[in-house]
Amino acid sequence: MMQNDLDKSAALLFEAGEYTLAKNIYIALIKTGDDKGKHLYFLARCYEHLGDLQEAIKQYEEAIVFRQSVEAYQRLAGALMQDKKELYAVEILDRALCLKHLSTHQRFELHKASGNALTRLMNVQEAEAHYRSALEINPDAEEIQSNLGTLYLQSGRIQDAKRAFEDAVAANQANCSAWVGLGCCLMALNLKNEAVRCFASALEIEIRNPTAIFYLVKCAYETKNYVAAERLVSKYVETAPVSANLLYSLAGLHYHLGRVEDAHKVASKVLQIKADHHGAHELVKMIASRRTHGSRSDFNQQERRL
Repeated sequence: MMQNDLDKSAALLFEAGEYTLAKNIYIALIKTGDDKGKHLYFLARCYEHLGDLQEAIKQYEEAIVFRQSVEAYQRLAGALMQDKKELYAVEILDRALCLKHLSTHQRFELHKASGNALTRLMNVQEAEAHYRSALEINPDAEEIQSNLGTLYLQSGRIQDAKRAFEDAVAANQANCSAWVGLGCCLMALNLKNEAVRCFASALEIEIRNPTAIFYLVKCAYETKNYVAAERLVSKYVETAPVSANLLYSLAGLHYHLGRVEDAHKVASKVLQIKADHHGAHELVKMIASRRTHGSRSDFNQQERRL
């Protein structure tokens, strides 16, 4: 088979997800010495798809020696991030930013990736600089505003984080992570009723968001603002695997809103999952007492946080 035919066969196999077969052809093509950078790059991608991250990194590094394409730098940086080698990833991205003839979009993506890597390293100053460079290219990039918010929140700059998350939400009302981040800022500022609304907004977008559900329940109990939490936790437990403690929280929400039978049903389910769950046992006792005496027990002492 001619080399051009091998090249086409490898590309077709790669596109079809036949990565082992494609890998074998790329290894054969590399031995010919023609277009080595391209073939090494696709060999690396095959290894990445096959879950061999170390070999993928090795082949991406080799590919860059022969052809300095921005795609190879980006893929190498991404693989290094997966391998928790953020410092090396930042070095690779810095080298990529020095390439000539980068498109505006490529420069934006490189600054974003650098900011993300530096955020994981908690290098606030340099991460912020890269995010700001990305925003100079695209001022409406709500993902970058959200990432900035996360950076500021992690470093304790609550007001800066709040502004960044507000900008992200203003740019895109469907940015779930920005709503969660804004809710966390409001919690830190002791504005918990406002935080409830943010976590609820996040869950309206993405119901299976465990961070949002955790903080929604926490704030709901602390503020006694139960209605939205009950509705959304009920919806959450229908769509995602849940713990006994989350079900117990839902039982408590039902109880606080006067839905005693629903509370008993959910508490009983908790005990099916975890027979020694103390809170669920206490709630069942209180429900029985209420049925007998028609009195409302003080459930607040029995509340448990997730």
